[in-house]
Amino acid sequence: MPKRLDHTPSDLPDDLQALLDYQPPQLIRSSDHPSGIAYSPLDFYDLHLHENLRLKRVVLLPDLATNIASRVDEVRSDLETQGLIPPYPMALVDPEIREELGGYNTVVDPDSLASFYAQTTGRSCVPLASVWVVHPQWKYASTVIDFAQRGGGLPDHDFLSDKWSLRVDPFKNIPTAIRDAMNSGRSLSLQTLENKPLATWVFMPLCSDAESALEGMDALVTDLSLLNPVTTGHPQSRVKLKKPPRDSPRPVFNLPEAGGVPEGHRPPPARRRTAVYPQGPNLKAPLQRSPRRLVSGSDIIQHAWTHAVRHDTTFIVIHAGNFERVAIRHRASQSLYLSNVIDISNCEKPAYGRIHAGLYLAIVQDALDRTQPARNQAPASSGLGKRKRKGTMIPAARKSPRQEINLIKSRMITPRASVQDGVTWRALNTRILALIYVDDGVFDSPTPTSCARVGPSLSKYGIGESYAQPEEKFAQSEAMRIVLGPCFAIGGTGVLHYATIHLDALTRAQKPVHVEVIVKLAITPRNRRHVRHEYRVYKHLWEHGVRGILPVYGLFEDFQGVATLLVLGKGGIPLHRREHGLSNKVSVTPKERDMFMSILHEIHKAGVGHGDIHPGNLLVDATGQGYVIDFEHSRIDWNLEARDIEVETLSDILDGKGSGDSIAPFTCSSVSTSDLN
Repeated sequence: MPKRLDHTPSDLPDDLQALLDYQPPQLIRSSDHPSGIAYSPLDFYDLHLHENLRLKRVVLLPDLATNIASRVDEVRSDLETQGLIPPYPMALVDPEIREELGGYNTVVDPDSLASFYAQTTGRSCVPLASVWVVHPQWKYASTVIDFAQRGGGLPDHDFLSDKWSLRVDPFKNIPTAIRDAMNSGRSLSLQTLENKPLATWVFMPLCSDAESALEGMDALVTDLSLLNPVTTGHPQSRVKLKKPPRDSPRPVFNLPEAGGVPEGHRPPPARRRTAVYPQGPNLKAPLQRSPRRLVSGSDIIQHAWTHAVRHDTTFIVIHAGNFERVAIRHRASQSLYLSNVIDISNCEKPAYGRIHAGLYLAIVQDALDRTQPARNQAPASSGLGKRKRKGTMIPAARKSPRQEINLIKSRMITPRASVQDGVTWRALNTRILALIYVDDGVFDSPTPTSCARVGPSLSKYGIGESYAQPEEKFAQSEAMRIVLGPCFAIGGTGVLHYATIHLDALTRAQKPVHVEVIVKLAITPRNRRHVRHEYRVYKHLWEHGVRGILPVYGLFEDFQGVATLLVLGKGGIPLHRREHGLSNKVSVTPKERDMFMSILHEIHKAGVGHGDIHPGNLLVDATGQGYVIDFEHSRIDWNLEARDIEVETLSDILDGKGSGDSIAPFTCSSVSTSDLN
């Protein structure tokens, strides 16, 4: 790392000086979009990081913003020493652009705030970081990184936007002249980083609740009260050799000695008792539809830390329009180094432009430095443990369609499980409490989340039991374990996981039962309404004896008010992936065609319109049994004309003439949240 300068390099170009002196305008919230209730952004996954990856300590560094700003002079001095004086590409500093953006200071929501930031601060700092850090040998203005929003990932939160970040452009899109100017190590680094978030940005709405959450983060230095799933009386999950990823071998900033975690910050071990006690701040909230947990500085920090762990980023920016904090994640000590609150429009010495110019330089340099040990020591230092993982929280892109098909077949096409016997079904029907573990990439629950069955199992052995009234404790005989394995899809209404239900031996003569299932996990209020609605449709179809519908093991809600889980049996592989790769075309036998048409006829006879007929919702298992799935868009008592359209659509799909589409989008925004029992 270059030595810190005792002076500022002289003769800065006017455009660069304009960036370093830049102070954004004071922002105001649009009067047409008043702020709503500031609900917590914590989701289910934020509570299930592996113990060695969780946040353990917050350290306040009052001089952090100043140290970050000094990075500009350090990098420029180092380049001058090497005889490299790269240009600074004009962006925000262009007079016309400054005039265009100068009067725009009204924002609506977190995404519009992020867009304003991207068009001003991001637009100016991106070319500086690209030219000065990635390709200083290239003498012309250009950029290989950008600051933008990327779709996909977990569903959006009501209170914040976390999908904006710096990313390296795909290597193939980088101009040939720039690639030729790089050495092989830098080229490999860029290929490793392409399309990955280089840092974590959290944009909150312009409101007093967000500013209060920022101010309240100071208290976390002495009282780090994070929300964790705790179920006393139940053994902790197995201990794995999972280590945090390595920090940069050449840290951009010298952080104070992190040390160990103070004794007062270590959570007490779970006690083992005969009874299982769900623990949480609001035991009755999810079951009685009480208001959700309100936002706090602790919740914002916990969510931002989890987001940074998922994408393995070092720098975190928590932005609330007119105020923000910058933080550095130290992996080895599980510590977060936090700046003071930055008054964006009024900060001087350094100005906001200089702070973020230095921040972008530090982010890109840290990301490049961290690729070197990753290339030399992978996979042991990847941070996900020595055991190679088959799945991650966000599904990785497959190398080929054939590999995609093989993965689906290996997990989906399995012989019919032995759970069809009455003893097992009756056991499933009577277990009221589900202890939910996550075993997926960086998520590995040290203790489970307690969930109550609010929608009973549906089987030929009868309808099961469900949670009827608040209980202080549950007996072990009322509990079962559900382990969420790899995520295999993220849809519009939830995250789909392969999962396993574990039932202890029912009698001394029996062995423990393991049931392979699919879990649809909903973590936003909208998605939770959709999943509850889907369960109601399944229950309606079951009551009418419709065949070709997946077995339902129940609907569960957690005691901490952040998740709803629909547990379904496996149904096989989608028709369009069985033989024709990732195409939407299908090929079926006459027997299969008659089977699927018969299933849809029974669905319609029960008074239900599916609403989303396409090849991905038509499954066939290893025994040849077909299933129609995904009823979150379904309506009960649809009109006859709409059903005729569905029949025609399915007929075309099975004849290889069409790909199918939703007939009419359906929203559950007004669906009742009344009791499901």
